[in-house]
Amino acid sequence: MSTFDAEAILQAIRALGNEFNQAALEATRGIYAPFIQQQPRDESQVRQDVPYGGHERQVLDIYGTDLQGPAVLFIHGGGFVAGNKRGDDLYYANIGHAFAQAGIQAVLANYRLAPGASWP
Repeated sequence: MSTFDAEAILQAIRALGNEFNQAALEATRGIYAPFIQQQPRDESQVRQDVPYGGHERQVLDIYGTDLQGPAVLFIHGGGFVAGNKRGDDLYYANIGHAFAQAGIQAVLANYRLAPGASWP
């Protein structure tokens, strides 16, 4: 799949089956990577590691330049014990770049992790 073909992508995803595991995750990333790598990125619209709290993990990446317009907040997964807003600098960054291209500011956040930080 070198061009975006929604039906081919759906078929490839369906072929993975219903079990979610590391192999399925890697296969899914492989399906989408060629398309994500082709997306336009304007690095001048990215502010990385903007602090929002006193802990070293309390930082944001902000995509877009219009502080007055609409915004979306993306919180990475990881069950409060793992994860990073940048992940591998391809997939999560694509979220920020895609919204910024559409004129919507995107904020990707890191947060403190357990067991160092507890909830509630």
